[in-house]
Amino acid sequence: MCSQKFNKAERLKSVTSIGRLFREGKSIHHYPVRIIYEQAVDSGRRIPVKVAFAVPSRKFKSAVLRNRIKRRMKEAYRLNKSALLDTCPSPVDVVFLYTGKEELSYEKIERSLRKSLSHLQNAIK
Repeated sequence: MCSQKFNKAERLKSVTSIGRLFREGKSIHHYPVRIIYEQAVDSGRRIPVKVAFAVPSRKFKSAVLRNRIKRRMKEAYRLNKSALLDTCPSPVDVVFLYTGKEELSYEKIERSLRKSLSHLQNAIK
């Protein structure tokens, strides 16, 4: 069982890694969350999974709304990440992209994220 914290070290911040993910990554989609993932280039790193969250400003003009959706996705990930971390054989970079047209409740976002994470576990095994 891993810690349920979401530390700064677990965040994917590298512009080159994020760019590589969007160019070469594989995708899993369960409305309203799309997961884009790729095996990490740095195989010797301590953190097995690094994640980033994105909400398009084209669909959500208000920064307050975008940040609220990102907070909901981060919380859903934080509570459900333990199964992914326990089964991850090698380091993985992941981006969670919100694709919905309107703001959905936390419960719907969490349900979608849970389904996506279970498919991601199967894909990286």
